[in-house]
Amino acid sequence: MLTFWSPYCSACLEELPAIQGIANDPNAEVTLVTVVSKLTASEVQQFMAAKGLTFPVLVDELGGIATDYEITGVPVSYFINPDGMIDHSMIGAGSKGALENTLFAWLSTCNLDEVCR
Repeated sequence: MLTFWSPYCSACLEELPAIQGIANDPNAEVTLVTVVSKLTASEVQQFMAAKGLTFPVLVDELGGIATDYEITGVPVSYFINPDGMIDHSMIGAGSKGALENTLFAWLSTCNLDEVCR
């Protein structure tokens, strides 16, 4: 799961506990990567420490990763299949529980040796 977010996005802030929950869930069977663009590494580290967040974050200071994925707003989550292809996406935070429900529903269609259906 690849999620783009920002500490300055209110919808992202609402979604961060769900992302942390996914990162902490031993049954999630998902590789979680998040991306924050246009901020320095120290700004992101300070924010993560202040909020007690421990999930992985790539700091995209220049915004190149966001540009490559054509990100125009955050949060955006991509569910990437074992072949490395974006199989499903979720734009916006949705209602409480929506990210987890969407992720686990998608994961239930996946097997490591075939494309998610």
